[in-house]
Amino acid sequence: MKTVEERLSVLETVTQEIKDNHLQHIKQDVNRVEQKVDRIDNRVWWILWGIVASILIPMLKQWFM
Repeated sequence: MKTVEERLSVLETVTQEIKDNHLQHIKQDVNRVEQKVDRIDNRVWWILWGIVASILIPMLKQWFM
């Protein structure tokens, strides 16, 4: 059976590996997803403004003509 020091050493090694490698990859993935969501958000706003404009422009033409 391993001693407490050996087990702690293994845990420290694994923890450091997670910090150095996996967390950086997760951060990159989150940033990539965040950029995609921002682009989709912008597209939704453009579509929404297009719908609003397509309703308001004929209404304004009717009022002023």
